Amino acid sequence: MGTPDMINKKTVLVTIIILLCLFVPLTIVSYFLKEDENPFDDNPHHDFYYQNKLWFYDENDKLVNAFPCTTDTCDYASSIINDDIYEINYYKEGNILKTSLIANDFAFIKDGALVKLFSVKEGSILQNYKVLNTYNTNISNNAYILENENNLWGVISISDSIMSILPFEYNYIALKDNAVEGTLNSDVFIVSKDDKWYLVSDDNTSLTALYNEPIVDYNNKYVITKNEERVRIYNYAGFEYLTNEDISDYVMEDSYIGIISQNVFYLYNNLDYNYLKSIPLNGEESKIELEINNRKIVIKSNGNVLDTLALTE
Repeated sequence: MGTPDMINKKTVLVTIIILLCLFVPLTIVSYFLKEDENPFDDNPHHDFYYQNKLWFYDENDKLVNAFPCTTDTCDYASSIINDDIYEINYYKEGNILKTSLIANDFAFIKDGALVKLFSVKEGSILQNYKVLNTYNTNISNNAYILENENNLWGVISISDSIMSILPFEYNYIALKDNAVEGTLNSDVFIVSKDDKWYLVSDDNTSLTALYNEPIVDYNNKYVITKNEERVRIYNYAGFEYLTNEDISDYVMEDSYIGIISQNVFYLYNNLDYNYLKSIPLNGEESKIELEINNRKIVIKSNGNVLDTLALTE
């Protein structure tokens, strides 16, 4: 038998070893269980893209779902704007370069060639699209313009649920430049169907006649079309104005419309009556701007004032 001192030393040594066996692993685990260094978390740093998945967390940083990517270019979808093809006067000041989570549930994800509408809460793909267009800004009524896999365009609204604004039956859909504080108005859409162009409201009601050329602009009285450098002006019923004029460009501001024909600028307030002003242009005065302020309409070219007219109405 050992002496009492030897027994006590052995007891202390065994106790120390037991305590080390208990506390060392706990210390290691507690270190790695920090929020950003958890070895048991599949995405320790909660990166959005990690290990070929997109990870979605709630406001408490709790994982809701992950989207399994099929390509390495997987991310929130961005707008594709094709309005330049038709020379539509569209909104160009948008700075929201990617979409984001919608209503804490829905996400447009660009994964390879397709844009996928993903429900984060359900963890499922709801629909596939070819093109998404938001004009890089917010659109009223939470609207999203989309082209489906059948090359047909439609518009949906997404808030707590998904609703149809325009059915997927059009060959093209666009919005004119009509934004207020960065939110683009979506009460009226420019649409193309069966080689005809017209305006529809946000309840899919036709507002105008059918036109043979792409609609590039409009106001509450007139529709502007353009094809092969020829500008035409119609009313909503399809009557064409100024048929004897070779119109190369136009400008619209409020109820005023200006045209350029044969290197002369003409300003109108009502196309049923004579023009208000004509201004011969030189070769450098081609792009005209109209500004209305202090009961005056200012006609400019390249920032230079060409003329100013007092408003009579």
